[in-house]
Amino acid sequence: MERSVCCGYQAPNSLFICGGFGTPAPSYLKFRHAPKPLLRYAVYQSMKQTLHATARNRRFQVCAALIAADCLVFGTVNPQHTSALWLIAGYIMLAMTVFALSGLTANVFRSYGATAHALSRRAARYGATALVILVGLQSVGQLTVKDVVTLLPLVVGVYLYIGYGKKTAAKQTAP
Repeated sequence: MERSVCCGYQAPNSLFICGGFGTPAPSYLKFRHAPKPLLRYAVYQSMKQTLHATARNRRFQVCAALIAADCLVFGTVNPQHTSALWLIAGYIMLAMTVFALSGLTANVFRSYGATAHALSRRAARYGATALVILVGLQSVGQLTVKDVVTLLPLVVGVYLYIGYGKKTAAKQTAP
């Protein structure tokens, strides 16, 4: 066992702090027995519970099944030599996967309260819609910079308009 020397005092552990003049430091200053930071531990426990709840969640199972189906379809179908029906089915499956993943990622904000969860779900839906539209336009060869410049502010405007409308409707109905 190594012994560290601090101010003439030999300590049995190498992470020993001494108080000065050869006296040992109080036990609460030793690094070896320091307690875990409470905030880090609480965040870890919260993430652990969220992960376990997500694994049991039906949405997680649906996302996993959709991703597996997407991999199967896009891995086996050659878009150059297939009918349009397979391309449409693949696009619909991709859209379903994007929407399911956006809902799953919005569940992360569930622990921050009902308002934050609702806002994140709405933002995820609009973001997924914009992504699906952009992928659809790109897949048929019609995506230009003008489409992106037009679509993104339109999606943000619709999100804010509908969010404001729901907020004002809630204020008018409240006593």
